[in-house]
Amino acid sequence: MCGISKEWTTKKLEKLNTIFVNYSIKEKEKIKLNYLHNLLVRLPELEVNKNDIIIKELDAVIEYLPLEFEELIYGSYLSKFNYLVYLVKKRFNLIPQKYHQEINVFSFASIVGYIFIIVIVPLSFLLFKKSIFIIAIATPLGVIVSRLTGIYLDKKAKKENRII
Repeated sequence: MCGISKEWTTKKLEKLNTIFVNYSIKEKEKIKLNYLHNLLVRLPELEVNKNDIIIKELDAVIEYLPLEFEELIYGSYLSKFNYLVYLVKKRFNLIPQKYHQEINVFSFASIVGYIFIIVIVPLSFLLFKKSIFIIAIATPLGVIVSRLTGIYLDKKAKKENRII
């Protein structure tokens, strides 16, 4: 049985709403309000109790948010937020929107692009013997392949209802 009640999540949602009244749309996007809101809405259906580390980290993230955006120490907040996202992804395999499309050097989509470039450049060089031309074509193709992989993985996660 789930230890998180609808009343608890409603109280946290109200607290978020009182904090975010003074924030602009860009500021809300920067601190990823949608993720926090959607996570709170989805918590009652997940197997989490009130003593869980995810609940403690979510509380810490919400408590860290000041009433005015200018008072927010963004680097510290981002560290706490990213740890919360990591915990939720690790435990429930739930990810934020456009998670795979974000520019991250070590993401799966980026690694696919790197592998594509590593395979295509030497293979093309052996076939065509024009290195500048090959690099000029392989690099954008690698970026395109990695972006398409990210889009595919995000669509797959959405189909599987793993997006928060």
